[in-house]
Amino acid sequence: MLKKLSGQSMTATFIAVLTALLSVVDVSTKAVWSRLQRLDESRVWGLTFGNEIGVAGVAGRGAFSALLTPDLRKVYVETGKERPMEYPLIFNVTDMEWNPAKDQQVSGLGTMPGKAEGTQFLLDQPIMGGTKTYEASPFGLAVEITWEMWRDDLYAVMKELASELKRASRNRQEVDAWSILNSAFASTATGFDGVSLCNTAHVGLDNVSRSNRANPDISFSVTGTQNAVTRFENMTNERGMPRLMAPTFVCLAPVN
Repeated sequence: MLKKLSGQSMTATFIAVLTALLSVVDVSTKAVWSRLQRLDESRVWGLTFGNEIGVAGVAGRGAFSALLTPDLRKVYVETGKERPMEYPLIFNVTDMEWNPAKDQQVSGLGTMPGKAEGTQFLLDQPIMGGTKTYEASPFGLAVEITWEMWRDDLYAVMKELASELKRASRNRQEVDAWSILNSAFASTATGFDGVSLCNTAHVGLDNVSRSNRANPDISFSVTGTQNAVTRFENMTNERGMPRLMAPTFVCLAPVN
């Protein structure tokens, strides 16, 4: 986009702006995330005309004078390959139809009871549970470069900043996605029942207490893995019926 501002001492300035909307998700679900639309460079970069004086954080010739003379053999900018995003391998990723969004928990029916011949059927109905509301949060980052710096940069470092904005956006997604598990034991992130994701005091809609955390906590080991598998096999739904749940992988942090 081109925009001309009135006044004197106008300096051409490149501005790259990237804004990402990421969802804060309900920890009681696997994870519901709004997808970040990929932006190519033609959509990320914009050209405007503005007054350089008084603009904070502008990348200009003074601070980056080392890039203006042909005496450098090579300039290294974030060498090596970027680590690919890993959270989509673990979490379910869906689009938000609107913002904010709200989920409602409802149970199914209980086990069918016996009935004597000629007697009335016993009635049952679902149990209404709690709700969780989650709202997409805006994140934004910009880099501003003077036209003179863009023009005179001999090593194309300034042109690399569009890719750096994309990298910053992707890492934002990783940080927020993994906060679900990093906060799985904290009371600040709760599910439908008002307790953390990993907790010994989950209470179902049938008022039955259920635990998905060892008590006392146990380290990663053969015994701990066996106990976890057993807990999966013994899981029941909100009306006490067995659930078909089986673990398929272990998510282990490097510190463990």
